[in-house]
Formats: sequence, structure tokens, C-alpha cells
Amino acid sequence: MYTQQARAREALSQIQAQLQQDPCNLDLLQREEASRKHYVESNQSTISLIKQQSKADWIAYGDKCSRVFMVKIKQRNATTSIYAIRNQQDQWVEGFEAVTEVLTDFYKAFLGTKDSYKIPIDQQVIKQRPCLSIEQQHQLCQPFSDSEIKQAIFSIPNHKSPGPDRYNSGFYKASWKSIGPLICLTIKEIFSTGELPSFYGETKLVILPKVQNPERAKDFRPLSCCNVIYKCITKILCSRLKEVLPLIINPFQGAFLKGRELLFNVRLC
Repeated sequence: MYTQQARAREALSQIQAQLQQDPCNLDLLQREEASRKHYVESNQSTISLIKQQSKADWIAYGDKCSRVFMVKIKQRNATTSIYAIRNQQDQWVEGFEAVTEVLTDFYKAFLGTKDSYKIPIDQQVIKQRPCLSIEQQHQLCQPFSDSEIKQAIFSIPNHKSPGPDRYNSGFYKASWKSIGPLICLTIKEIFSTGELPSFYGETKLVILPKVQNPERAKDFRPLSCCNVIYKCITKILCSRLKEVLPLIINPFQGAFLKGRELLFNVRLC
């Protein structure tokens, strides 16, 4: 498998090198597309094999309640924990509570304060640009079906990190026959009442180091782990909006839309 991946990468590199010398050659373009597709498939197969091998090794050797296993857990917790950090005054502080306070203050200051003053929307300005018709607005506000909710749940990969409730999408998929109707009813009720209980929006914030030896709060990158229900609500909203966004966004917009790339504008320039 690894040999096939290396051969596919080498073949793709050779064709792309030839294509740089003759970018208008149709035969090379077709060969490059086929070779790139073959390399992507080989790469995905290799990644899948690595995942299966690592899972098999973990089942065979890792997940045992032995003394070595417990020691490894303690070592991992020690290496992934932050005991000391520099504060805004560039002074070292130690202890979990002190580190938590420094990180919390940093992200609060980074996000800024809430502005209570809001400028009302000028309807005349909005009408100067493309707007949705009444039929399109009604279609956008249609209730979500069970199939849309199920499709959103099943589109979330199983390996995504779970949120504060400790359940990932794999749990919902495996037990969909039992809890699927309840999940669909819950999400429909949220949209019908317009109220989202606060526990659905709870997020587990994980910070990842951006440098080799992080010392300050800015040396970490935050990662939000949301609950699956919250992810599902976001996905079905995005799927509904994707149907109307191309109708109101200028065709020369080169990013944030499916099928459009920012690179297109660079090539035009």
C-alpha cells in the first residue's frame, strides 16, 4: 500500500513537471487529472489502513487495565497540561487556577467588549442589491424534515472530538434507530419555539500549542469542541442557506461559496 502511494505521488509529480513546461497540452491535462485522482484514492486508502492498524494495536496491546497503561495515562496528562504561563505583565504564574485566569483574561480581551449601541438596518440600502423573492423566503423558512436532520448528523465524521456531553457523532449514528425520532423532535421544537437551551451551546475549549515551547497565551490556538446537536443545527442551517446564497451574491465573489476559489481572482489579475 505504501509503495503504491509513493509510485502514484512520483507519477503525479512527473506529469505536473511536464505540464509546467506545456500548460496548454490537453493530453497532459487529462493525464494529470487521472493521475491526481489515482493519487488521492491511494492516499485515502493508506490513511484508512493506518487507522485500522492503530486501532487493532490499541485493542491488542493498549486498552488493558495494567500498571503500564495507568502510568502512560498519567504521563500523557502531565505532558498535555499547562502548569505555568506568563501573564500580561510578562511574569510567570503557576498553578491550574492561575493559568486558567490568564487564559480567560487573554481571550476576553482578544474578543473585545460587547457594544450596546446598534445602528438600525437601512432597508433602502438593502433593496439596492439582489433580494430574495417572497416564494424564496417562504422556502427558506420551511420546517426541517427528518431526512434533513438525519443527513446532517450522518455527515459528521466519527473521529470528530466530542463536546462537553462526551458523545460523538458515532454514538448517534449507531443508536439512530432508538434515539433518532427523539433527536428530530428536539431539533424541530428548537426551531418552532425559537429557543435554544443553553446546555446545547456549551463548548469545550481546547488549546493547542503553536510553537515548540509555549510560554504565553498567544502561543496557543483555541479549538472549540461543540455538542453534536449544536453541530447538526448549524449544518442544516448552512444546507438551507446554500440554496439561496448564489442568488444574492455577486458571481464575481471568489470565496466562501461552493465551487468558487479565491485563486480564481488571482489568476484573473
